[in-house]
Amino acid sequence: MGKTSRKIVITGATIATVSLALLFSQLGIPFGLGTGTGDGNDESSQTDTTDLENTKAVAPSPTAPMFPENQTNVKPEKPDTSELISVVVVGTGYRWATNDQSPKSVEEITLDQIIEKVKQSQGNAQGVKARVFHAGSALPSAENQLIEALKQAGLSDEAILFDQRIVDLDS
Repeated sequence: MGKTSRKIVITGATIATVSLALLFSQLGIPFGLGTGTGDGNDESSQTDTTDLENTKAVAPSPTAPMFPENQTNVKPEKPDTSELISVVVVGTGYRWATNDQSPKSVEEITLDQIIEKVKQSQGNAQGVKARVFHAGSALPSAENQLIEALKQAGLSDEAILFDQRIVDLDS
């Protein structure tokens, strides 16, 4: 083997070693002269054990419940329907919602209950009596059925505000 071929082999081996070291370090595998910190004295090994003990002390218990049992499910208060009613179409059904800018679900409601509440409402300053939102799972047939029922109940197009936003319900 000549001097140039020896240099090529050594250079190739060095590049391969550095490449493997970088690859292993990216994968989280320690590669080098040692994995510990310090100079190998007993003091540094004691630090490692106390770090391990601290880690175990902080680790969650496997028997701890994921959800606290005393958690109360707070539902929003039933909204005032004297002005208008907000309804969210979910799948083929309907949810009564708060009259906030981004409505929160209160409870399930039937089409007959919606019509009854709309007839009792006065309408807001713009004359809107019913706000209709839809969840991501809302079917167009349920939306159309609600709009038709509201029109049959005597509401004009101006009294129905159909909001195109998709509402994310909390419940």
